[in-house]
Amino acid sequence: MTQTHNIFRLRWMLKDASAEQRMSVSQALNELALLKGTRAELKAKLAQLQAGSDKVLAEAAKDIDITLVEIPDSSLTIDWSRLCREMAGDLSVGPEKTLANLDAIRQQILKVGNALRRVALWLVVRIGGQRENRIGERALEITTCSLGADRQ
Repeated sequence: MTQTHNIFRLRWMLKDASAEQRMSVSQALNELALLKGTRAELKAKLAQLQAGSDKVLAEAAKDIDITLVEIPDSSLTIDWSRLCREMAGDLSVGPEKTLANLDAIRQQILKVGNALRRVALWLVVRIGGQRENRIGERALEITTCSLGADRQ
C-alpha cells in the first residue's frame, strides 16, 4: 500500500478515544476482518458502518473505504482482513504510547546524527593528519637530499 495507508495508520495510533471506545471499535474491526465478499459487498458494509451511531467506528469505516481503492481484486480477501486487523491493532496502541515511540525514534536519529558527525570529524582529522605527515616526510626527504648534495 502507499503513503496514504501509512498516514491512516499513524492517525489511528494517535486517535483520541476512550479506552472503552478503543476496545469496542477494535473488536468490531477484528470482526469486520472475518467478513468475506465481493468489493461491492464489502463497500456496502462500510457504508452501513459509516451511517451508524458509533462515530469512531464510522471514521474507521470511512478510512478503510478510502484505502480499499488501492487494493487490487486479486488480493482483496487477504488485504481486507489484514487492513482491518492492522487498524484494530493501531487503534489499540493509543496516543501516549505512539508519541513515546515516535520520541524514541527521534532520539535514535539524533544519536546516529551525532555519531555521524563524530565519524566525519575523525575522518577529517585522520585524513588531515596523514596529509601533514606526508608533507612532513616529503620535506624531510628534500632536506636530506639537499644536505647530501652539499656534502658531495
